[in-house]
Amino acid sequence: MVCVVVKPTITTYVHPIDITVHPTYPPGYRWAVHLGDDGPTNISRCIQAGHSPTMAEAEATRDSHAAAVCVAITMFGIGVRLEHQTLTSDPIPAEADSLPLKIVRGN
Repeated sequence: MVCVVVKPTITTYVHPIDITVHPTYPPGYRWAVHLGDDGPTNISRCIQAGHSPTMAEAEATRDSHAAAVCVAITMFGIGVRLEHQTLTSDPIPAEADSLPLKIVRGN
């Protein structure tokens, strides 16, 4: 028997917030850490997400959260694959604003 070990993928996203679609959000950038790589709109795979006023802050916050997730998983002896994606537009539909999510704002 052959045993194949598949490393889970942790995918991170940063994208600008379209305030015309999301008028209740302040201008800035969303960051998110997802389990898997099936896109930023699948919030069922979102481990942590938040808002930062600048892209640099969003990337730094995203990176620190992604590192914590990767360390936690590897502590169980499971290797992970980490991918970063920077998007140029906001992929999140307006309907997502009404979902009962706790969004981390800032650091």
